[in-house]
Amino acid sequence: MAMASLLLNTFPYSLFLYLLLVPNPVAARYSALFAFGNSLTDTGNMAHFGGDSVATNHLPYGETYFRRPSGRYSDGRLVVDFIAQALGLPLIPPYLAGNNSKENLKQGANFAVGGACALSNAFFEAQGVNVTWEDYSLNTQLSWFDQYRRSSPSRKRPTQTPNLVRAEVELLFFLGEMGINDYTRLLLEKGVNSTDIQSYVPVVVQAIGATIDSLIQRGAETMLVAGIYPLGCSASYLTVFQQDLDPKTGCVEWANDLAKSHNLQLLLELKRLRRTHRHSKILYADYYRPMMHLYQHPDTFGVRETRAACCGGEGPYNFSLSVACGSPGSSLCGDPSSYACWDGLHLTEAAHSIVARHILKSTGLDPDLQIELLTGNV
Repeated sequence: MAMASLLLNTFPYSLFLYLLLVPNPVAARYSALFAFGNSLTDTGNMAHFGGDSVATNHLPYGETYFRRPSGRYSDGRLVVDFIAQALGLPLIPPYLAGNNSKENLKQGANFAVGGACALSNAFFEAQGVNVTWEDYSLNTQLSWFDQYRRSSPSRKRPTQTPNLVRAEVELLFFLGEMGINDYTRLLLEKGVNSTDIQSYVPVVVQAIGATIDSLIQRGAETMLVAGIYPLGCSASYLTVFQQDLDPKTGCVEWANDLAKSHNLQLLLELKRLRRTHRHSKILYADYYRPMMHLYQHPDTFGVRETRAACCGGEGPYNFSLSVACGSPGSSLCGDPSSYACWDGLHLTEAAHSIVARHILKSTGLDPDLQIELLTGNV
């Protein structure tokens, strides 16, 4: 599998998961969850599109929680799964991966696809990139959401056009980490250098902002929007870009600077959107801070290995472009819960649970955890 597709607390870990799943008063507020994004949020759409050739259709993917391949780029659950369970909702099904009946999708749908970019293929073609991948960008995912809306009964409020908003409860919209595949494709396919890649951040963030605006226009009232985590600490970036390592973290410094720049500009875009859509609730899902804390203090979370991939092949970080997780010659760690990285860029269930708990605390989605909003001054 090409890299562009791959890139495409003191409590014990078991107690971490327990706390995430304990029912709480907020659960009744949300009747459904809709998700958009890439492989860090995809619960099976790419597995449907790619069939047998997709790694997530085979073990060891899914081995920890599902005990079978689940279409997820991890050994178990993702952030979106933990959020759903913490809010008392079922794990939301992938929209296009079959069995997408109205009954099955009554409590939400997942439109995220592995390898998806924020920007459409037309953008990359205009940049002179030889586009060889399907367009599963945010615009495409929005079109699938429109199909869902047309097949679902409308609920109309006074002075509003028909949409999915329900008067008695809220719907939660989750926009997972977007931008990672855009930057990776530009770095690898176009050959953009580590300095110039920063110039693409505004256009990526603008595309994310336009998607948020479109979803609000379609009736979304509560949006949870994810930033990106420290790219330079992932096994894939450490393997491919072996330069400019930060002596304090051991990570690729310019890649982490890229992630920080993306997150800052995204926060400013969310601030602008909050002013435009004062009736909506737009929350920031911080991936960077909990992951960096995990990388710097792994023992706090019971994690032993933060850089090397649990599943992969060759090299100091157990990641290789030629030996993908699950392929002949690949190796698998004995305990995924002691690793942060699953297969190169994607996270283990253990890491997903840590990020999810941080998001639930910092956004107030789980009021029982009582932590001030991270973006209260933004």
